[in-house]
Amino acid sequence: MSAIHVSYVPLPANKTAEESFNIDLSSHDSIICELKRRIFASQGIVPIAQRLSLEGDTDDFRIPTRVICTIRSDRRPNVSVTVSGYNQDNYKFAIDTQRDNVLDLKFLLAQCIKEKAEHVQLSINSKRYANNASIADIIQQAGVVFGDNGNARIRFWLEYASKERGHGSVHRTASSLMDIDPNFPTIAHTFRKICAQQPNDPHLGTRKFIGGG
Repeated sequence: MSAIHVSYVPLPANKTAEESFNIDLSSHDSIICELKRRIFASQGIVPIAQRLSLEGDTDDFRIPTRVICTIRSDRRPNVSVTVSGYNQDNYKFAIDTQRDNVLDLKFLLAQCIKEKAEHVQLSINSKRYANNASIADIIQQAGVVFGDNGNARIRFWLEYASKERGHGSVHRTASSLMDIDPNFPTIAHTFRKICAQQPNDPHLGTRKFIGGG
């Protein structure tokens, strides 16, 4: 458990200048996302209205360092974007193409799919960008046009840290998986059961029918 000290600029509505949050660094996939949620719970500042940075300059900071939370008041959504999954699922919301970044998009989508932002992975025209990549820079550097009539194709999937040591991330295309029938736990079990239930069907388990002799 580590204490993270946060200073607010400018002061939030309740005039709190700074506060500390105790976070178990080993139990969260993203300290930044978890800290944004803690700040929202404490101050009511939505994650997309927060900009977090570390206090101090190169080779000049104190331990523990403080996190500076700059409160955004200039967000002005100007276009709507559609983010598509891989199950014919589409989600539409408004973004600020001048001031939002990729992590803002993840938090906006996370609200739609009831998921944590750190599990959301995005690609824009088949390219992945860092969380702090600004939409304005993506537009300028890659020629991407956001909006209903633009050329931006935004896809998402989900990645979860594996609970098994040495294993990679667990990938999903949906936040909630369907319940598994205990009588049909795998494709192999399902195929064998159907073959047993339909012994006279020529296309189920008949080697002669499929050319196996």
